[in-house]
Amino acid sequence: MHSQSASHLLLVAMREEAQPLISGMGLVEIARPDPLRSLYRRGPLLLAISGIGSHNMAAMAGLALREHPAIESVANFGSAGAYAAARLPAGRLRCVEQVAKWDLNLPLAGMEGHYPPLRLSGGLPAEQGIPACRCNSGCSFSTREARERPGFPAAELEDMELYGLASFCSLLGLPLWSLKFVSNQVGDTALEEFSREFRTHLHAAADVCCGIAQRWIS
Repeated sequence: MHSQSASHLLLVAMREEAQPLISGMGLVEIARPDPLRSLYRRGPLLLAISGIGSHNMAAMAGLALREHPAIESVANFGSAGAYAAARLPAGRLRCVEQVAKWDLNLPLAGMEGHYPPLRLSGGLPAEQGIPACRCNSGCSFSTREARERPGFPAAELEDMELYGLASFCSLLGLPLWSLKFVSNQVGDTALEEFSREFRTHLHAAADVCCGIAQRWIS
């Protein structure tokens, strides 16, 4: 039994990304809504595994808030691809300060108001001196054609979950920070690079995230 309410929510897309956080902070599984998703907890910290994609992460955040309504801040940890112009090698850590939706492109008057760039709080990673960046979110890895179109959002990183989570938190007035580590370069070989580099750099990045999130449970 927990003697205090969960007040901080950390969302991770994949179970493999979450595992070093679970072991590193001594989190205990408290719920598994389905084979894909789980909730873990230690004291005021709740960790949620959502599954890949903005829809899954926003949905899991909603479930966590329903079950733990005292949550007052939200965080995200995960991997991201780096655009060539950013010159960020695999393993590099960044704190996301703004996220945009790259794959929702409706060139009609007034439509841009449905998917504006969203600001994040910076939070604990920024306090630790981790450099800030911008991130684009989409439902897949971006294509060269998409990246070359007029109006493609300027950013250093690209992921598949953060915009949905940021939209959810913005609507509810919850502060959100996101810590990303580079797992691949955005481009034609992104999937191959991800398969090769993700596990190589996951544990070092997770150690940093544990050190930051530990402030919530110490």
